[in-house]
Amino acid sequence: MSDESTPESELQSTELEIVEFKIGNEYYAINVLNVREIIRANIGIVPVPEAHASISGMVNLRGKIIPVVSLAKHLHVDTEYDPTTSRIIIAELTNCQAGFWVSEVTRILRVARENIEFPTGLLNKDDSYTKGVAKIHDRVLLLLDFEKIASVINTSAIDATVTGSDDSEETDT
Repeated sequence: MSDESTPESELQSTELEIVEFKIGNEYYAINVLNVREIIRANIGIVPVPEAHASISGMVNLRGKIIPVVSLAKHLHVDTEYDPTTSRIIIAELTNCQAGFWVSEVTRILRVARENIEFPTGLLNKDDSYTKGVAKIHDRVLLLLDFEKIASVINTSAIDATVTGSDDSEETDT
């Protein structure tokens, strides 16, 4: 049985295929295995009243309602999304699918395992959204944990957005 919360579980092969993207002027990445598809952000994001501040709204993707998280808002990056270049990365999460709005998807690439380091020291906090750091030529890419970001926002709130149910009065103890 594998431990999916451990970053090393995603890096068993000698290479990792990642989707590189930008939020503002900073580069980030996610394991391509967690990506269902990438869509244009100008497809009509519908706002959701009283949603978490990081939730930009939801989209209807071929009949399925997908909540959309603004990574710029969530990571406190001051940027405006350009409708011609911004994209939504549709990710497969444990309990649902969610969209993650980014400034631009730049490329898909393979990174040798030896060029990936796991967060240590100050980056190795329990609440860190970083699974690892990939060294690509002259820059570094933070490998983001979309599952962790969604859990911080509150997966039940994302599920309520998708299903239309109201679990807001329930609390986890």
